[in-house]
Amino acid sequence: LVFSDRVIVPIAHHAAMEPHACVAVCDLKNKISVYTPIQNIYPCRVVLSKVLNLPMNKIRVVKPPMGGSFGGKQEVCLEPVAALLALKTKRPVKLVLNRRETMVSTRTRHAVIANIKSAVTSRGEILAQDLEILTTPGAYASSAMAIPYAMCHKFFRLYRIPNLRFKGVPVYTNTPIAGAMRGYGSTQLIFALETHFNRIAKELHLDPVEFRLKHVVRPGDKDPRTCISLGNCRVADCLEKGRDLFQWHNRQTIRSGRFRKGHGVACCLHGNGIYPTHYDMTTMTLKLNEDGTASLLTGTADLGTSCTTAFTQIIGEVLGIEPNNIEVLEADTDFTPYDIGCFTSRSIWVAGNAAKKVAEAVLEQLQQEAGKMLNLPAERFKAKDNYLYYLDNCSIQVSLEDIVNYAMQKSYRDIIATETYRSMAASCPPYGAHFAEVEVDTFTGKVRVLEYVAAHDIGKAINPLAVEGQIEGAVQMGIGLATMEKLEIDKKSGKITNANFKKYPLIKAKDMPKPKILLVEEGEEPGPYGAKSIGEVAVVPAPAAIINAISDALGVNFFHMPVTVKDVIEVCTNANNAGG
Repeated sequence: LVFSDRVIVPIAHHAAMEPHACVAVCDLKNKISVYTPIQNIYPCRVVLSKVLNLPMNKIRVVKPPMGGSFGGKQEVCLEPVAALLALKTKRPVKLVLNRRETMVSTRTRHAVIANIKSAVTSRGEILAQDLEILTTPGAYASSAMAIPYAMCHKFFRLYRIPNLRFKGVPVYTNTPIAGAMRGYGSTQLIFALETHFNRIAKELHLDPVEFRLKHVVRPGDKDPRTCISLGNCRVADCLEKGRDLFQWHNRQTIRSGRFRKGHGVACCLHGNGIYPTHYDMTTMTLKLNEDGTASLLTGTADLGTSCTTAFTQIIGEVLGIEPNNIEVLEADTDFTPYDIGCFTSRSIWVAGNAAKKVAEAVLEQLQQEAGKMLNLPAERFKAKDNYLYYLDNCSIQVSLEDIVNYAMQKSYRDIIATETYRSMAASCPPYGAHFAEVEVDTFTGKVRVLEYVAAHDIGKAINPLAVEGQIEGAVQMGIGLATMEKLEIDKKSGKITNANFKKYPLIKAKDMPKPKILLVEEGEEPGPYGAKSIGEVAVVPAPAAIINAISDALGVNFFHMPVTVKDVIEVCTNANNAGG
């Protein structure tokens, strides 16, 4: 049997609370300082150096606290304009976009048209799958090739299918420039795969969860293109445990009366870092102060993901210091070491490992000084509760404060380390499975998400509360993408016609279910303490799970997002006219 579907995903807006803003200041020596909520300060400095024709030591980029990004502040946008004006006028320059300007003049998500075809036996065994994707980067190249490339990576890593073919083509359009948006191509790819899988399971009268379980990758499987292991991939665990928590087999589909009810499921994966597409490294400096507290300098930008909190937890674990006694100075090109940028879900996977590595280097220095102080073997000391304990006699202990001061006064040295971590892990994706139950009002067309379960292969949750927060926020974004979020384009001019929140509605708190979060923590060896990423992958399956549930409730197949009030009413009207 051959199944073919055409899937459409429109452009969308990131809807971060903070719009794009930038301040540039030129000093008496013609040095430019740019304060901007951007995800990558060092690449930004490279661009400014080229645009302004200034050496990099004459450019400082600082990321202040950021009011959200979701990929929308990854690329340089306002910074060259503000910097050039400041350089020419020798006065501080501040540029702040309003919401409309942010929606039309920064970046959008890449729209996608996907043609997907599968060859399947009557027993539900997938023999081959072919996927052709067109993407719309807009009027400029931007990340034109990167998005299809990223999709291609993931296409081969979710299901065991013996014959696979992927073709991705970016097409220039007279529309706003597309760029990164949470999920970086995975959201569009997974929507195509999972709505297609949903139709196949339905037409073959197979349970959608069991159908997926039959085909998902298992721990130790290899990427069929590269023959590199996918690591400890636990998507099957997410499906099985999520199914049980959701009580999948007890859910009833209701397709009569005004209020219809349906349920849906979708699997997902994303990535950890940018290697081997690009070198992937970050450097951190950690120093201990005279009172035993610590200061961390990192170029990694916290976008609201709590990555800096996770760094303090990792360092605290190594050094036996309470995280609130570790101060973090982040993202300032004049003071913090190099980091390639906060994107591709690399903050924990790469920068978390850098935090662990630099903390271990500081611990080694502390052990050496403690050994000198007490005339004992340095390697026999262990850190805990702001002390180093001698393993052979735990009553022998010395505080970190005393060690730091001893090092300064006797060894004439500062307890400080700078370490670079380079990621060489090519393929250990984070996986997940989402389950949704929806209620569809056939009179008003409104869709309400009643129950939601999000199960994620997290490896190890460094900060469980932050992980849950990321998933809950992703569910909110996913509901919006599934049911209402879409930038409307005038087909003649290419201009956005709904560039405000009145015409581009968002999911509000009152519209949210209370998601049940399930974390599968089986560890992933290259990650710090076994951790994988969560910030992006959490949104990837949400639109597919919700729209599959809507399809179930109405007895149709939707292959576009969002499924709006208008779409629901049209389906119901057609069904009524046909006597359904």
